[in-house]
Amino acid sequence: TSAFLQTLKALDAAESSRVDNSRNILQLLSVNTRRTKVVALNTGTHRVPEELRRHQLSDKEGNAYSTNLDRNRYGNDDNYLFT
Repeated sequence: TSAFLQTLKALDAAESSRVDNSRNILQLLSVNTRRTKVVALNTGTHRVPEELRRHQLSDKEGNAYSTNLDRNRYGNDDNYLFT
């Protein structure tokens, strides 16, 4: 989970620093939670275990995001991206 969120943080930093057409990558990814495993915590539409709330990211607007990535389902973190 930590590695996944660190990768998302790097992607968010890169996307938000673009001069032309900067995008809120966390918001875009949270639209399709089933595929991306990114959950917007402030919407209340997805159930996130309390332990995952400790590991969260925030965007420039102050919205909080986490993941519903389940390691037991995908094996190691490096197998998730392949899946």
